[in-house]
Amino acid sequence: MKKLIYSPDYKEKLIKLRKNLDMDFGRETRLKVFATINHHIQLLKTQNYLGISVREMYGVDCDAYYIYSAHNYIFYEVTDDSILILDIYHEREDHIIKFLGRNAHRTLQERAEEFGGNLNITGELEWDKPAGNEIW
Repeated sequence: MKKLIYSPDYKEKLIKLRKNLDMDFGRETRLKVFATINHHIQLLKTQNYLGISVREMYGVDCDAYYIYSAHNYIFYEVTDDSILILDIYHEREDHIIKFLGRNAHRTLQERAEEFGGNLNITGELEWDKPAGNEIW
């Protein structure tokens, strides 16, 4: 079983999250949210690759994974002997852009390179005859 290591950024955001939850929703809600987050992070000790690969999902050169827990995205990396909890972002934040520090989406030119630089407008597709409510 791997040990968990928490980054300073993650710890700092948890302190802010705790204050915000206490102020906006009360102690009881905060305890439930933190229990849920802690439960999912503890699962990573034995199920290291439980999360989604940032590399596979967004096509960027990054070894991080992320899980979704209690309206938050939690980013982590797996090493030989530990799980490094990198950061946490609320679901309303642009978590990928903030985590990577840039836009993770490819430009039109980058996409065109996948097809040898040829992007063509496709013509109309041949559909069957209209039926039912499709006829105006």
